[in-house]
Amino acid sequence: SGLQGGETEYSALLPKAALRYDFNDQWSTFISYAEAYRAGGVDVDSSSGEVFPFDPEYTYNYEIGLRGDLPERGLQLAANLFYIEWEDQQVPVLRGLFFNTENAANSELYGADLSLTWQPVEALTLNGSFGWVQTEFLNYTAEGEDYSGNEFIFAPDFTGSLGAVLRLGGWMASANVSHREHSFTRPSNIEDEYSEGRTLVDARLG
Repeated sequence: SGLQGGETEYSALLPKAALRYDFNDQWSTFISYAEAYRAGGVDVDSSSGEVFPFDPEYTYNYEIGLRGDLPERGLQLAANLFYIEWEDQQVPVLRGLFFNTENAANSELYGADLSLTWQPVEALTLNGSFGWVQTEFLNYTAEGEDYSGNEFIFAPDFTGSLGAVLRLGGWMASANVSHREHSFTRPSNIEDEYSEGRTLVDARLG
């Protein structure tokens, strides 16, 4: 129904600070704080021409971690704990056949992740990772529905992977298995509307 245009401008100051302490050559720890930002915009429903403007979002990120590098044992380790406060979170919401973006007032997530790499012999490298996260809309009301206390969409509680790489002469072979749990597809967290958990297996020979 014709052409429409618009123009807007956003700006944000994004401080970041971190402290790191080395226990020795092999072990270290850190703590960090950072602010992040994503600009606002406009979604368009291509079936009706309706426009849906949305505001910028901001996050306040707290993290503490541990790093280990033990070359004599062929081990590398990284572990993190994190907490994120979200302000005006941009949430994709399914309306009819299309996803449109709208802002939740406030939300939060917290969790942990762990990754480990082990090289038992020079030709073989093994790796694994694990992630756990809890998400919650603290204050989110849209179209008369209150989603406060619900989980984010497309945010599985658990993810993980295991992999191996073998190198012999000029040849290499690798295999990896990754898994993610089911997650909700709507902020209403309806039990029968979710993305099922899935496991992906891939391998290469070169």
